[in-house]
Amino acid sequence: MANSVLWGDALLASPVEAAAERILVEHRRKEELQQLVPELRERLQRVTRPLDPGGPNPLHVHAHYTRAEAEAAFGGEYKGQPTGVKWFEGEQADVFFIDLVKSEKHYSETTRYEDRVISPRRFQWETQSRTSITQETGQRYINHEARGSSLHLFVRESKKADGLLGAPSFIYVGPATYVTHENDRPMRLTLELEHTLPVDLYRRWSQLSG
Repeated sequence: MANSVLWGDALLASPVEAAAERILVEHRRKEELQQLVPELRERLQRVTRPLDPGGPNPLHVHAHYTRAEAEAAFGGEYKGQPTGVKWFEGEQADVFFIDLVKSEKHYSETTRYEDRVISPRRFQWETQSRTSITQETGQRYINHEARGSSLHLFVRESKKADGLLGAPSFIYVGPATYVTHENDRPMRLTLELEHTLPVDLYRRWSQLSG
């Protein structure tokens, strides 16, 4: 995950030790990180919790992640794919990347899915327009518990760039469980979040249109 942020594709598969050594010899980058880390600590807004304490998955629930970091956490590599959902075979995990506000600039009429917060523990998510209950993907979403796979939600308000900083990061709201669905092509799923949304996130997101 750190490699995906610091070096991109160049050193994505490098051992952690090799990446750390490279930082040490690049004095300007090292100095920048030494200044940045304390500043970021001062800006912490909430306490996050590890998804898998003592386990291999490094994600923290309600922490911020770029898409590259999120995919790296599941053993993948982000290549700029525009789709908002990805299946990780090795981890048996479906990962959803969700923008709550979908502008005409970034989304076509057929991809402005109705994703929204229902309650602090419930979330509505729409599949891609071609996904049907009769297809393997639709069945995997519905029967993920029985099949031993998992659903994970990464959410942000919009993909609108923040000046020179680029697109905003996602907040990992954690694993979710299928509750029910309606419609077809796309399917509209109601999901139960494993972790309750923080009050500030729920208040802000519940006011946004899907």
